[in-house]
Amino acid sequence: MPSSCTRSNSSTILNKYLSPWSLANESSTPNKQNVDDNFTLPVPNPERRFSSALESNYSDSEVVEINSINAAHLALQNGNHEELVQILDDKNSQFNKNTLGQLLLTACELNSDLQIAKSIIGFGANVNYANSWEDQATTCLMVATKNNNLELVEMLVKSGAKVNIADRFGWTALFYASYFGNLECAKFLLENEAHVNVSDSDGMSCLIWASGRGQLDLVELLISAGANVNSVDRYNSSALLWASRKGECEIVKRLLQESKANLNQQGMYGWSPLIAAVKGNHRSTVNLLLEYEPELGLRDGEHMSALMISCADCMEDIALDLIRWASNLPNQEAIINQVNNQGMSPLMMAAKTKSPKLVKALLDLGACVEQVDCREGRSAVHWSIVVNDVESYKMFLELGHKSINPNSKDSKGQTHLMLAAKYRSEDIMKFILDHSSQSDNELDGRNQKDISNYLMAFEI
Repeated sequence: MPSSCTRSNSSTILNKYLSPWSLANESSTPNKQNVDDNFTLPVPNPERRFSSALESNYSDSEVVEINSINAAHLALQNGNHEELVQILDDKNSQFNKNTLGQLLLTACELNSDLQIAKSIIGFGANVNYANSWEDQATTCLMVATKNNNLELVEMLVKSGAKVNIADRFGWTALFYASYFGNLECAKFLLENEAHVNVSDSDGMSCLIWASGRGQLDLVELLISAGANVNSVDRYNSSALLWASRKGECEIVKRLLQESKANLNQQGMYGWSPLIAAVKGNHRSTVNLLLEYEPELGLRDGEHMSALMISCADCMEDIALDLIRWASNLPNQEAIINQVNNQGMSPLMMAAKTKSPKLVKALLDLGACVEQVDCREGRSAVHWSIVVNDVESYKMFLELGHKSINPNSKDSKGQTHLMLAAKYRSEDIMKFILDHSSQSDNELDGRNQKDISNYLMAFEI
């Protein structure tokens, strides 16, 4: 055997070959935040064999070990308990606690018969063996918990499996139970001193995962076990924010029943639970949150409040709910006249999205019509012209505000008629022309020429 082939080198080859992850495509290594319910751990191929050339690099005892391991995995794959026991009991086999641990890990992934796992443990398997493929560090207990195999989980723990070992992502067995909604396994783990407030590599706690995944029973269990309802992930997002973002109304209600839950915690993108619920268009969740009186003036990273978002995305029902709630607040005008980082107010957004219903509700609450945005220098009136919203335009004119005059000019020197002609807002143009007096239409030659060109282009 060449001197370069040390024992540690051969062990590395064996570990990679026999690891339950060894046949996985490296590009598809699971990321816990993208894992779905069909997530499975790859299983080694028992038909795979080392070539004679490779075997020639090993000592006779190592070749025997490799062949024994291959045979054991093949028996395990076929569910042949009797043959597996014979292989393990063969005096010529040279299994150690870690190779047996590898075998046990595969048995757990295959969800093999409980007696098979019991036999492997009986031969001295390391029940805390963690696979080494790309340092995943997945243990038998994690796999059994993920598979919701309570009997196997109980047997592993009673055989010495440590419940608080974490894998590469910082996940303990309790994380798997919380993510996949395996309630009974979670109960057993907690009864055996599983830590409830640990965080994974992204700062996510078991409670955050259960909340975002809609696992109400797990949320109840974790809270009763002392889970911190205000723990946050690396983006400062709490369980309440995650549940609100997903529209998990019952979980939101349960979290809000905890008096210490932070209703105004701002996390990823500067979202609060209310903003997250609005972004997801979860009306029932929005109204539930409103019952607990959140801060309506909070804005996200783009300076968008919950009301602005609902107006900008034309979520009329949610926007009207927020407007009604704002009407009961002493600072209602400050809330409805907030602007984002482009100087857009809720009224401008409602006008831009062509929503007369929202325009009326905001005007009734005292929304300012004189505000103009930063980019175009346009007011809500101008936006109603651009999108050809006659109904909203009429409402603006009916206010009788001195700044709302068809002959007033925007920051680019355009009157209402010119702006309507430019954007081919036919209904607005006809309305202005039909309701303008002769004196209103006395324009200088340059503006008259511009309008004529617009009208000709629009064939009016």
